[in-house]
Amino acid sequence: MRTIRWKAKFDGHLKARLKGFDPREIFKEGASLHLGDGDLIVGASTRQVLGRMAAALFFCRNEEGKPLIHGVTVIAPPKLAWNHSDEEIFEMLVMGLSDLRGDPVQEKERAQYASKVRIVRCERPEIGLALAAAKEAGAHQLLLFPESGIYRGGDVVLQSQTQGRSTAFLAEDVWVSHIASLAQRVLPIARESDSYVVFIASEMPPVKEESRQMLNAVEHLYPAFASFSELEASDKVMQDRVPRWVALAASGRLPQALAEIDAEELEPEFKAQIRVQVAARSDDDELTIRLINEFVDIGQKLPTETAARFARIAYRSGDESTAKSLISGCLSA
Repeated sequence: MRTIRWKAKFDGHLKARLKGFDPREIFKEGASLHLGDGDLIVGASTRQVLGRMAAALFFCRNEEGKPLIHGVTVIAPPKLAWNHSDEEIFEMLVMGLSDLRGDPVQEKERAQYASKVRIVRCERPEIGLALAAAKEAGAHQLLLFPESGIYRGGDVVLQSQTQGRSTAFLAEDVWVSHIASLAQRVLPIARESDSYVVFIASEMPPVKEESRQMLNAVEHLYPAFASFSELEASDKVMQDRVPRWVALAASGRLPQALAEIDAEELEPEFKAQIRVQVAARSDDDELTIRLINEFVDIGQKLPTETAARFARIAYRSGDESTAKSLISGCLSA
């Protein structure tokens, strides 16, 4: 068993508490790190997961004090699907290191880190291309797959097609099936090369029990689901009700879901975000776009990840203008 050990100079400088995603919640005391395994982080900030997981894992040592990971390989989807340059991706890694330590990364450290990082761009968001990149990465790598929910495989059978009964079709029926397939094929490569894998999905955590079971069933994969996106200030009751609202929206009862949301005693900005994301699970594109524009019009400043998510929702709902406006806001932030 290979156990996690923080690098000595890194250990004493970890911040007591991080806002947002904290990799120490994944690797709690007594947890062990096995090369050939992988984590799937769903629903958290892609920037935070990418940078902070890389920083946490790259500086791990085995019981003899030797590095477990010799390099970091980021296998990224095409820029049209994830609009970040290689330079921006590297900055995410640097920010993650700074986040965990609580102090800026010096130029010499940046150069040393850069020498260990390789960023590979898939020409198309296809599972086959991602597998080829993983095979070419080499041994003892930390393989990072940002926006892994984007990848598709022509031979993947969607979970809704295997359940043998009538059920509401949700977006997760697509991305969960494809991520499960991607993980099933990447993890054997990681075991052969003594590497470790982190899949990152910015999608909302799945609400169907079948979806979570499918991910949990992948051998050597350890899924972790963030709280409902952007609702860190809401309580457990709130978390329990979100799946109901999503199910109502997906089954054609969006007005009922929105009425229940409106009746909750929540901060206005939280309530507005929930309305958008629940409406996005329905087939009412017009209302979804209106809710997005209402949220933007009231002057709320969207976090980058939320703006990007809303832009994707707007684009899928047929409003390219709103999507472009939100993306422009992300790039100028």
